[in-house]
Amino acid sequence: MIGNQHRQHSIPTITKTIIQIAAMHLIVLYSDADAGNAIDNAAWTPLCKIGKNLAGYPKHFEGKLATGAATAAKNQAQEYQLRILIERSQPQDAAKVYPILVAVSEQPDLAGDEIETAVKSAVSAATRVAFLSGHVAEFLKVAASAYAASGTDGCLHNAATAAQQGAATIGQCGLDLASETTPPDTDFNYEKDKLFGATETEAAASGLTKTCGSVSCALTKGHTGNGILDTGRTARDIPYAGGYFYLPAGDANIGRRAIPTYAANQPDVNIDPWIKARNAVAAAEANALMQATVRPKPTKETILASTAAKQAIKMEKQTPPQAIFKINNAPFLLAFFIIA
Repeated sequence: MIGNQHRQHSIPTITKTIIQIAAMHLIVLYSDADAGNAIDNAAWTPLCKIGKNLAGYPKHFEGKLATGAATAAKNQAQEYQLRILIERSQPQDAAKVYPILVAVSEQPDLAGDEIETAVKSAVSAATRVAFLSGHVAEFLKVAASAYAASGTDGCLHNAATAAQQGAATIGQCGLDLASETTPPDTDFNYEKDKLFGATETEAAASGLTKTCGSVSCALTKGHTGNGILDTGRTARDIPYAGGYFYLPAGDANIGRRAIPTYAANQPDVNIDPWIKARNAVAAAEANALMQATVRPKPTKETILASTAAKQAIKMEKQTPPQAIFKINNAPFLLAFFIIA
């Protein structure tokens, strides 16, 4: 009797334990199935390459701006050298040099307002690109830093079977601005057409996480257990890396925005930092200072072909134009042609 009573009380207890174990197992499986997974290596590597290029832009542009300024200064120096020569020459020789000055001055030069515009556009481009670079670097650094000690879980899947284990493993992604000028990688440049690469980034609503093997990451899931808000639903899209990746409102997996190739007047909805950065680069490329080229050294032929020089010679009532090359300060004039 006692044995039967014990058996009657024991069966429910054992059954309850089995049910609890089974329930816990199902919960684990459910969580593993519904939690976010690491971003696939093939999905985040393109962003890594873009990040490197963005990090190299400010230093590159700094050098380009300096070259443009030096070019403009060198062109102005030609006129200054001739003016000094005229001041140091005897009146009869100065009159002969004047047509050369007129011919050199006839060549286009940068106006003060053009230089001001150039500097403003340069600052805007460097700032916008650095701002976008910060967005990209911060996301990649956070995602790479979010990993389990064993490497079995994390937010950036490596090319093997585990997660990237720390930001130190993605140093090639431009996590800091370049300290020296570096050439761009293949399919990239520091201009508007390939700032983000030679091909446009295609939109993707799914398929960006590693589905073969569970490498969990809450950043890639908006709802259900182990999502970014656990069981809560995200009210709006959450942008990552300036909008390159995004977590949709609701419970969908991480997606990717399209980054089209450059075109004027592109809408910047959802990818505002990207479009503004590239537009700023385009504006900086087009300014006069960046387009400045060194004036060719004046020659006898180019001076004699100058309408302004001929007019100056006529006004000064000089002997034939060739006379301007026969002056007492010939060594000084020769130095001008060599140095300019």
